[in-house]
Amino acid sequence: MPPEDRSAFRLLGHHPGRYIDVQEAGALLGRGATEAEDVLERLVDVSLLEAREPGAYAFHDLVRHFARRLGQSEPATGDTEAVERLLDHYLARAENAGDTLFPGRARYSGPSGGPAGGLPEFGSRDAALKWLDQHRDSLLAAVDMAQSHGLLRHAGRLPRELGFHSSIRSYDLEANVALEAGVGAARTLADPALTRLNLTNLAMGQWRLGHIREAVARLEDALDISRSMNDARSAAECKARLGQAYNSLGELGHALRLSEEANRTARATGFARLDGSSLSTMSHVRARLGQFAEAAAAARQALAVFDSIGEIQLSVDALAYLSRALEGTGRLEEALARADEAVERCEQLRGPGGPPPAARDPTATRRGTPHRRPCW
Repeated sequence: MPPEDRSAFRLLGHHPGRYIDVQEAGALLGRGATEAEDVLERLVDVSLLEAREPGAYAFHDLVRHFARRLGQSEPATGDTEAVERLLDHYLARAENAGDTLFPGRARYSGPSGGPAGGLPEFGSRDAALKWLDQHRDSLLAAVDMAQSHGLLRHAGRLPRELGFHSSIRSYDLEANVALEAGVGAARTLADPALTRLNLTNLAMGQWRLGHIREAVARLEDALDISRSMNDARSAAECKARLGQAYNSLGELGHALRLSEEANRTARATGFARLDGSSLSTMSHVRARLGQFAEAAAAARQALAVFDSIGEIQLSVDALAYLSRALEGTGRLEEALARADEAVERCEQLRGPGGPPPAARDPTATRRGTPHRRPCW
């Protein structure tokens, strides 16, 4: 093989996943997409790569193992830079996809920021979800790769996107491992904002698995960090998630107080997503307290907020809570209509060809708590 293709083959051995798309190859090789595709096609011609679909390639298992051994046994100048380029690509695309899927979420802008521009935006939420579905395993492996290369910025920031994606696709065991690594990386970076963010997302992954007490402990740690930063907005996020956790534990008075505090701060700071999510939890808690009229009013307000920012996932919860509140007031036909609407929106969440999201929290049979809730 020409030296150029030999070098490219060895660099591609650093790819962490099973499938390689043209953009990933371009990032590793430091080339544009067209030039990278030419290299990939030459490797296909000599049977070192397989073309799976337009723009996507894969190593045979044995060839991939050989390529990785080459990368480990024959390290070359520039390998770490190539890995960093790939991780920059993953971070930019994953954050772009998360912003598309979860409108109004807070953007991370802490000291461990880095290159995140230059890539096209996703044209639709279906396209963003498809990209995350296709790259999930590579992103999980990329967190390990970032740690092994000492690239703590990526090890600290990539797990957040995995947590968000898992809130739809329900692979919290794997995502939580990455989030644990993210907490460690953020602490090593001495980045309290990123530490708080990863602790909160890890807590929500634990909550979805039914580990409520562990989730509360993580959220209390995150709240302490927010207070140490004098960051009222992130403290309100922690309170909102604590309200959700205490609701699952049946401590309804505590849950309601925390949700109300979070809602006041959200409105004062113009944080629409938090405004809606705290209203939604307030609706659920009030329905459990038998305050059905107040629960219905809160759910309607939450639904209006979510619809105004194009947020589908959280609107499903708001519709479910509204249905329950209406049932409590005896308005059964209207309750059924809202439940049907929630089901329709659930179908939108799945995306074309996607697996169904988990329907309930493991504690739902005794507490009635919806399972799905995105991270922060």
